[in-house]
Amino acid sequence: MVRAGLRLLLGQMLDADPGAVVLDDGPCPHCGRPHDLTASSPAGRRLHFAAVGRGDLIVLAICRFPVGLGLGVPDGPGREAWLRARSPARLAAQRQAVARGRCSPPRDSSVEYVVRFVATAPEYDCVVSVALEVPFRPDNPVFRDPSTD
Repeated sequence: MVRAGLRLLLGQMLDADPGAVVLDDGPCPHCGRPHDLTASSPAGRRLHFAAVGRGDLIVLAICRFPVGLGLGVPDGPGREAWLRARSPARLAAQRQAVARGRCSPPRDSSVEYVVRFVATAPEYDCVVSVALEVPFRPDNPVFRDPSTD
């Protein structure tokens, strides 16, 4: 069911029939091994995607750039537990964004990692983070702190 929904969404975003969308663990842009989740259309359009879930919660991220999602579960009630859960969620998202497994991107100032936390309803009792690897541009709106916008 989730895969069918993902195909429908990607088909619309790629302007392609959902059945023609090719879901692929495409090659990592740094090591050439299959790390990065991608979707391609017959016309050659390509998007990166990630998925994470807990119970009946499914979160999808779709982007022009490598993207990853991470999920953390608080170890108890309250704000402090929620804050502690952010770290594993962030780390999982960053590993998935580009360098899944043991490969790592070369240090390069032309690429920036952007991490944001996704609000989830309290009944899901989890923290979800999204990480993007994007070309660095100081004027890029993705680099603005959302609290100041």
